[in-house]
Amino acid sequence: MAQDSLISLNGGNTGARNIGTENGGNSRYVRRALIAKNREGFITEILKIPDERENNFQKCKRADYMVMSWILNSMSPKLADEFGFIENSADLSSELQERFGQSNGPLVYQLKKEISALKQENLSIVAYYEKKLQDLEAEDKLMQFLLRLNSGFNTTISSLLSMDPMPTINCAFSIVQ
Repeated sequence: MAQDSLISLNGGNTGARNIGTENGGNSRYVRRALIAKNREGFITEILKIPDERENNFQKCKRADYMVMSWILNSMSPKLADEFGFIENSADLSSELQERFGQSNGPLVYQLKKEISALKQENLSIVAYYEKKLQDLEAEDKLMQFLLRLNSGFNTTISSLLSMDPMPTINCAFSIVQ
């Protein structure tokens, strides 16, 4: 696909729904709208803004600003104002992912779903306990430990919760200590 077809400015409204801090899941709708408008390359950095000296710089920059406008206009005005300093749609997308990519609601739902789906099936009782329940117990102990820390540890708690894989309770304790 030619770069010109990627940066043509046809079409205006993305049809994206309003997103806010409560529902980062709506970012799927924004992404779908960008794909439909052939603009996803701006947020995934597949399509880079050329150097200012290149002929198509202004056209690419305008298309990128249009993508930024679509994304910002899909947010509540108060939330969108917080991102006014960002200069391109790839950075905006990255900032949004960093800020709202991790949400407690879906995580809690997923954990509860996994807990409710626990079944012994064809495992022995020992294997079932070791593979399923021990992991959940360890994660639950970690969460209970973190939930009971004073608010002065909020930054540390956020750092621990963003670790992949989740740290053990012993690791969390040594970091907090």
